[in-house]
Amino acid sequence: MTAIAAYRDLYPRSGDLALLCEGDLAGYDTSVLRKWIDRTLGGALLVDIWPCGTGEALFGVSDAIGRSRPILVIEDLDFRDAARAEKECRFNKKDRRKRDVKLVDWRCWHRNEIENYFLDESVLLPVICEWFPCSEEEVRAALGEVIAALGVFQAAEYALYHVRKGWGKSDPTSVLREELNHRPEFSDADRRLVPAEHDAVRESLQRNISKWQGRLLDGGKAKEPFLGDQLLDRFHQKCDAWTRATYDDLAWRIEWSGKEVLQGLRMLLTARHGWPDADTGERQPLAWEGLSRTKLGEQDRLLEKEMQNDLVNRAVDYLCGLTEGALVEEWSAIEAVLRDPKAALAE
Repeated sequence: MTAIAAYRDLYPRSGDLALLCEGDLAGYDTSVLRKWIDRTLGGALLVDIWPCGTGEALFGVSDAIGRSRPILVIEDLDFRDAARAEKECRFNKKDRRKRDVKLVDWRCWHRNEIENYFLDESVLLPVICEWFPCSEEEVRAALGEVIAALGVFQAAEYALYHVRKGWGKSDPTSVLREELNHRPEFSDADRRLVPAEHDAVRESLQRNISKWQGRLLDGGKAKEPFLGDQLLDRFHQKCDAWTRATYDDLAWRIEWSGKEVLQGLRMLLTARHGWPDADTGERQPLAWEGLSRTKLGEQDRLLEKEMQNDLVNRAVDYLCGLTEGALVEEWSAIEAVLRDPKAALAE
């Protein structure tokens, strides 16, 4: 079966409502939403899910289809706080409706991205323990190592996200990321993740800021946000908090990039406990050290795809089984919009 044939039934159809999200056709957003909607709504409403890739693409797709059918948009929270995210969603909702888009609602996840909903113990531990010959305590300990290794990286990503938002169309990404080695490296000899050096990352950021400042001067003086002080301030602020994060803290589950936590855990456990060989079925340790980002991503995507259904199914079971708490409130609000889109449109 070709890849296109395998995914053919995932393509959007002419349903009652279009739900726009980030990610790709066979990604986590689409998979979780499809299973959760089918379980929650049954046949009450035919909802088509349109994965748009990036957050920016949500605007284009909403323009493209939003006058032909009602749409609901759910974007990533990314590294925003709840108040800022809510304000920006309200603005987007008002803006789209001014353009005659039939926007039921524009909202965002209450966690950084969909992968963060896999990080609760009730979801993650059973799945990981099934895939790797280890106990729950070993998984917790491994996650503690991943968290310790990712603090600098997550702080840099947080700072880059917010400054990029401020710089708008003058996108500095290509300059700010030049030779920025802020990801943890993997040591095959020690079978562990080695965090990036704080001072080295700071020096790289400062060097790249200087390059960018040369392009963005006003009377010989750079202005914020181009000056870069905000970027460094945000980086230091989050480094102070996040490099001390432990397994018991909530920040890494809610505020961090969840996909990076999951990837780090897969790297560590496949190095220590191996991964079944395609030919023999015997577990073989995987090597990660020295791989380019492209090669590392290719190797990890194979593992991720194998484990995806188990994580998705467990997460949906977990969400549907809850009766109280923040997750129930968040997902019940989405359900209410889907059950009565006409009422939401009238708001």
